[in-house]
Amino acid sequence: MIIVIIFCYIGDRKMNYSRQRNLVMEVLKDRYDHPTAEMVYERAHKKMPTIGIATIYRNLNQLVEMGEVRRIPQPGGNDRFDARVEEHYHIRCPICGHLTDLMIPEDTDAKDLLDKACKLFDLHEDGKIRLSSVIMERTCDSCEGIIN
Repeated sequence: MIIVIIFCYIGDRKMNYSRQRNLVMEVLKDRYDHPTAEMVYERAHKKMPTIGIATIYRNLNQLVEMGEVRRIPQPGGNDRFDARVEEHYHIRCPICGHLTDLMIPEDTDAKDLLDKACKLFDLHEDGKIRLSSVIMERTCDSCEGIIN
């Protein structure tokens, strides 16, 4: 019999492979709506009924520490999570909270301006501030229709 043990590394800590963590990652990669931990739990629970909400939170935190998932703090609400970890921006509706990726072409002045703004505040080398995401706000079309 051959036993294969898969390890993950979080900082200097070695971690065993986890079916639950793998499921959480699978759920996140299938979604583009930047789900909350509760939303991840709802989907994961359908696939693995024995999984608990505390397990979801623990695994999301570990995935964030590993750099596999991005945490997107929400003012006055629950954090959102994104499996897309490469640098990109978000736009959020201040009324309903809908969060979506903001795609800015590489060759535009807006992209250059945002990159410069990010670099200006990215002071993590000094150990002071680390910019983790940029969120812009704009009322979404659905909410705009309700307002007008």
